[in-house]
Amino acid sequence: MANSLSFNNRFRVILAGVFTFQFIPNDTMAESVRPFPVVGSVSVMEGHWNDVPESILRFSDVVKEDPLRFQLTASAAEQFFSQSLYEESHRGFQKLLKAKKPSPSVFTQQISGLRLAEILLLQGKADDALREVDPLLNDSNPYIAQEATFLQARCFLYKRQWDQMNKIVKSLLHMNPAYSNDLAVNLMRGVAALEQNHPDEALLYLKKYPDEPSALYYEGVCFIKKKEISNVLPLYQQILQKDARSEWVDRMRLVLGEAFYTGHDLALAQEFFRPVTRPQADPALRPLALHRRACVFFEQKKYEECEKIFTDLLKEYPNHPLRSQWTYLYASVPIFKKDWKKAIQEQKMALEFERGLAPRLHGADAYQLRLSAEFRILWAHLLLNDFNGTRILAEKFIGRYPNEIMTSYAYLAKGLALYRMGEYDRALETYQELLNKFPQSSACGKAVYLMTLCLHSAQDPFRMAGILNEVHARMSNAETKGVDEWTQNTLYWVADAYFQLNDLISAEKIYKEFVLRAPESPLVPYALEGLGAVLSAQGPARDGEAIVALQQAELRARDLNNKEFAEQVDLELAKIYYNQRDFAKAGASWNHLVLTSTQTAVQTEAMFREGEALARQDYYQEAIKKWKTLAHNYKTSPWVAEALMRVGNTQAGLGQWAEAASTFNTIKQSYAGTETGKEGAFQLIQCAFNQGNMPLAVNELLSFSKQYPDDARIPKAADNLLSSFHQKKAAISSEQQAALLKLAPGSAGGAALLWERGASLFNEGKYEPAQKLFEKIMLSYPNDEYAPLAYFYNADCFFWMQKWDDAANAYQNFFLSFPKHERVPNAMFQKAVCLFRKGAYDDSVTDFQAFLKKYPQHPLAKEAWLNIALAHKKAFQLDQAVTAYRYVIEHYSADPKINAVWLQMGSLLEVQGKHGEAQRVYAKVPEGVPEYSEALYRRALLSEQQHHVAEARQLLEKLRASSEKKNEFRIAALIKLSEIYEQESAPPAKLKLLYQDLQASATDPEVAKQAGLRLKELQ
Repeated sequence: MANSLSFNNRFRVILAGVFTFQFIPNDTMAESVRPFPVVGSVSVMEGHWNDVPESILRFSDVVKEDPLRFQLTASAAEQFFSQSLYEESHRGFQKLLKAKKPSPSVFTQQISGLRLAEILLLQGKADDALREVDPLLNDSNPYIAQEATFLQARCFLYKRQWDQMNKIVKSLLHMNPAYSNDLAVNLMRGVAALEQNHPDEALLYLKKYPDEPSALYYEGVCFIKKKEISNVLPLYQQILQKDARSEWVDRMRLVLGEAFYTGHDLALAQEFFRPVTRPQADPALRPLALHRRACVFFEQKKYEECEKIFTDLLKEYPNHPLRSQWTYLYASVPIFKKDWKKAIQEQKMALEFERGLAPRLHGADAYQLRLSAEFRILWAHLLLNDFNGTRILAEKFIGRYPNEIMTSYAYLAKGLALYRMGEYDRALETYQELLNKFPQSSACGKAVYLMTLCLHSAQDPFRMAGILNEVHARMSNAETKGVDEWTQNTLYWVADAYFQLNDLISAEKIYKEFVLRAPESPLVPYALEGLGAVLSAQGPARDGEAIVALQQAELRARDLNNKEFAEQVDLELAKIYYNQRDFAKAGASWNHLVLTSTQTAVQTEAMFREGEALARQDYYQEAIKKWKTLAHNYKTSPWVAEALMRVGNTQAGLGQWAEAASTFNTIKQSYAGTETGKEGAFQLIQCAFNQGNMPLAVNELLSFSKQYPDDARIPKAADNLLSSFHQKKAAISSEQQAALLKLAPGSAGGAALLWERGASLFNEGKYEPAQKLFEKIMLSYPNDEYAPLAYFYNADCFFWMQKWDDAANAYQNFFLSFPKHERVPNAMFQKAVCLFRKGAYDDSVTDFQAFLKKYPQHPLAKEAWLNIALAHKKAFQLDQAVTAYRYVIEHYSADPKINAVWLQMGSLLEVQGKHGEAQRVYAKVPEGVPEYSEALYRRALLSEQQHHVAEARQLLEKLRASSEKKNEFRIAALIKLSEIYEQESAPPAKLKLLYQDLQASATDPEVAKQAGLRLKELQ
């Protein structure tokens, strides 16, 4: 019933709107360019608007002035349009276009053409609309051309031709840039992005209009697609506050209700669906809300409320697309209430009223509805002990649907009815026919069991084994081999039953006996196939015998013209090759069946198995392609779920985590409520973890634990996430950590003991083990008094280990988790330092600025400014660096480090080529401070670069006269003076004194050596 209780997957599309502009209210469109001017206004009494267009038309018939008559015709057509009477509106505008001598003005004809195109679009005739609007695209009137272009874009939106639509929108924006801020245009672009499953892109367009209900609605749809339901509720409140009667309120309620319904929160779903069911609600939305409320009641087993809603729906909406589902569900309620007589009555109604079964958009398939209804009727007759009626209905069902899987259960019903009527032979014949025609049906096991009921009234498998032994012994002791066909066939079923009971030795013996007793029986191929399966199940040593048995089964089946069973045998034969690890041969056999078999069941299993064979040969991409083809071409096959699971597991094994996540998400959505869907949901956790997306992994686990709280894997998964999320360079909130801790309770060690050990290791400089202990406090004791400090020193450990990414994330985790803690400023500052250390200079500046904005008077503020300047310098953003240094000089002029700031600022100005300004900055450094020597030397170098040699010489001599003989800048000055004096051919005596000074002062042995050599030359 799960499928019948859900909307068609196009439901959301209609709400999100390929037909978008049918949903935009008039007051919203008032801010965009309207397709028509208002041609006139009249006063109409409440409830009489439908009479207006007819009245206008009658009035136009008596008006003789052509301009006024044309205007009245246009007004009537526009009124028809506003009432969604498109055919009448179309005739009115067409009349204007066909008018000749006199004819309406060119402008009236153009806007009539535009409206005709829009009517065609709203009727779903997008191609006709495009042809209608085409002559107006290049009109000399820019208003007409732009409106035509906009309408053309809407047509491509309807056709889902995104590239064409985007091209037209770009053209429109080029024609008139003002459209870039137009509500209607951006709504269209947002809807297009939604239709392409790009909710983030859609939000870019929609968030431009925070006061527009239509934009807020589509924002909500975006967040629902992103599964961020918490972001939708505030948007709903905004729409409600702006205009509680707006159509967008009900639309938002409907999508919110659907979101909660999909998430199995039935109570909340009811709260949102209920208001949309009021009589005054939008007639397009009200039946959808009523339908979904009935589905909720159905799942809650409140069948009385469910029946009442379906009764009202069937009365009020006789032509609704969902009517077939209403009929089907209404007819099913008595089944679930176990009211069998009423079930028969309602199922017959579902069959008798053609309208209820007519295929419609969003409706269930009529054939399947009829099939299900007929089967429910015959089964209800059986439950009412009407055995003869059951037999008659079952025979009709079998004749009408000979190849449907459900027909195997009709055989079961017929056999049961015959058994209860005492016609045991006919019951056995019925079960044998079932086994022959539907050997793969799940009904076969029941049939074998019911056969034993017919023979000896067995009640359970153990008694069945005793009965089978008795039957076999009686047959073995028979004096003649000429037993009848029924007895021979029974021997086959005896062997088959032993196989089902896993008594392989007895099954092998009896299969062989059956083949000897009845070599011409049509069941021999089945017996040989069963024999092959039994031999193969006994281990690899008997695979050779199993292959021979299956090959004989395949030949006998073809001799009997039983091609279908021969293909089934080939399928099983390839499994033995596979078990023998001859994967190439197995794959080739399955591929042959895929290409030649006419049975969907054989094709699908063969395709699945071929993928397995390819994967075992390391042809993983080919295997994935094979499984994807199976899932795409055979959507209803029972192998699809397993194929998709293999695709996901293989992608995961190849490290293709994003692709694997997409596959598992498809499984989760497509097979919700099943073991396969459950496994897909669990694998999403692993995919997110291996992608390094720890927050997503946590969210997936929390969602999984909510849906499957008893799954034994949850504690281990939670423990793995808790123990490794810090190593994955991602921060998670304290709320998420608390939730994980509930899933995997922490160790028994106390937070105080862990803190003492961690602090001790930290003070000893053993940061790695200390970090592990602090992390343990964070994970196991998130609400303990030591938790904030553990968070902070955990980050400090990463900092001292120079793991900058981990440290930055840890500091951020601290100040987000404990925003009022006294160490928050330090954490913010340290995070910025980490970003600086890793070379992320722009991010570092951003974080230092955030720190300064929040704590402008903090003792670390000056250091933040200095680091900002240095980060700009490292990033070659020299103007910004100079600006930052100027700020430090202006606000911290008395700081001991101010002279170093002058030097840094001067060096930046030098790099920028601002030599004069650099000279003045260096001159700010006073004598007597450690930085004076460097400032003096840099001033000399700048003077030399500007060819002021005398000034440079004077500054260098001043530095030479310094008392700090070993000062590095004094030594550099001596070297520079030697170069100047050598170039000027100074007297040897002067040079000799200079080199003697250099030799005595130089700390570099090579410099001292060169000075000594030059002294020798001078002597």
